[in-house]
Amino acid sequence: MEKDISASVSSGWQIESLFKQAFIRTKERFLTYFLILFITFFSTLVVLFGGALLTGIVFLIYSLTKLTVLVFFLGVVVLVIFVISVIYIASWGQLAINESLIHDPKLGSIETIKKVRPLVWGYFRYTILLILFSFGLSIYGFLSLGVVWIVWGVWGVFGVFVYLKQKRKGLDNLWVSKQMVSQRFWGILGRLALVYGVVWFIQLSFSFNENNSLRLISTVISFIAGPFIIAYIYEIYKNLSVPDKVKRPMIWIILSIIGGILLVIGLFFAMSAIMSSNLLPTLLQQMLNKPVYPTLFL
Repeated sequence: MEKDISASVSSGWQIESLFKQAFIRTKERFLTYFLILFITFFSTLVVLFGGALLTGIVFLIYSLTKLTVLVFFLGVVVLVIFVISVIYIASWGQLAINESLIHDPKLGSIETIKKVRPLVWGYFRYTILLILFSFGLSIYGFLSLGVVWIVWGVWGVFGVFVYLKQKRKGLDNLWVSKQMVSQRFWGILGRLALVYGVVWFIQLSFSFNENNSLRLISTVISFIAGPFIIAYIYEIYKNLSVPDKVKRPMIWIILSIIGGILLVIGLFFAMSAIMSSNLLPTLLQQMLNKPVYPTLFL
């Protein structure tokens, strides 16, 4: 029995099988994926419009009061609201898009959006923590010439699947993803490099062509490649065992905290220098005096 299971997993791990299953999954669910993508895009536009409206109000207040400190405070508040809104919509959309491609049996677009709605705030928290963790590691990413980013990009590739399927809390989704990837790190890295390499090669081949029709084909390929890659990665995920216990990488966590503190200190001194100079009022004044659409008057 164990040999049969092992043989089945080994067969599913083959690149040909991964491509085949991902293609079938994408073909069956593409319309649902497209509708959810459209809804997410429209929702994002609404948020962007709201952010632009609030930004306009802030500039109007500055033009009436000339109070730099007040405008700076209001700008920070607007920025925080805008960022939270964007991340929330993006989290909801990402959950719905992934769920539409991995849920068995297949669900409709509205069903999928409703199904993942209770999970959005949990994934929102995971996203915020992931951003903070990545922020702390960014300094090491620069120092390692991108190696740290690539490694953690591979380790965290199953994060959304772990959240949807296992309902882990916070960064435990990332840690479990890391544990699962570590089972076959080089095999997964090679399979990811293969699919991304093929897609990028095809896109670049058409993009550098002067024929507009071929460039359009490149755009279509990019659009189709999105759900296919998600399905492909999920097929890899299915071939790995789920760890019973979460192992938190304390060394990386400590390094992230140290890196984050160093970056915050650097940003603090940079902001202090900006606030103590006339740079901020000058920039605000220039933005207010500059026409919104200067090319219309040329």
